[in-house]
Amino acid sequence: MDIQAERKRLRQHRVRARQEIAAEDREQYSAIVAAQIMDSAWFQQAETVMLYQAMGAEVSLDTMTGRRFVYPKCTPGGMLLAFRPLDEDAWERGAFGIYEPVPARSELVSPEDIDMVVCPCTAFDSQCARLGMGGGYYDRFLPQCKNAHIIAAAFSVQHAEKIPTQPWDWFMDAVFTESRVWYRTMVKT
Repeated sequence: MDIQAERKRLRQHRVRARQEIAAEDREQYSAIVAAQIMDSAWFQQAETVMLYQAMGAEVSLDTMTGRRFVYPKCTPGGMLLAFRPLDEDAWERGAFGIYEPVPARSELVSPEDIDMVVCPCTAFDSQCARLGMGGGYYDRFLPQCKNAHIIAAAFSVQHAEKIPTQPWDWFMDAVFTESRVWYRTMVKT
């Protein structure tokens, strides 16, 4: 099986696995993941943290508080920008139906000013290789976050034995799940 076919298969299987988690369990597990992230030294030392708005059965980070939060906005050119919404009405459905900040009602934040990025995830492995939805938005954005710890939030059912990686894939410093935190032990080659 070629690498793209394997990635597609893994993505479909792990998305289905997280969708099969009962809604009340998903809510409870999300709260555990969020609490573990907030308890981490990386979060405690951070001023600006980039989160995402959960879509579908993704880990929800809505219970996270206590920092300056910024959120991604997908651009038509396939890039991400980071914005800090200035009020509760600064949201709209953007690319792929994801809630994103409205630029006119938000502050643009430089990637270098972000101390921690929490990425969504469809699958991950023990070496903290992350598989997203396939658009490459985060893989293009993360190299700009030169001062940030890069982590992913996932459910334990999203763990895979091995993620087939491409040269542009960005490894996470850690992956936080409801059952444990996986730390990267392998340097990306």
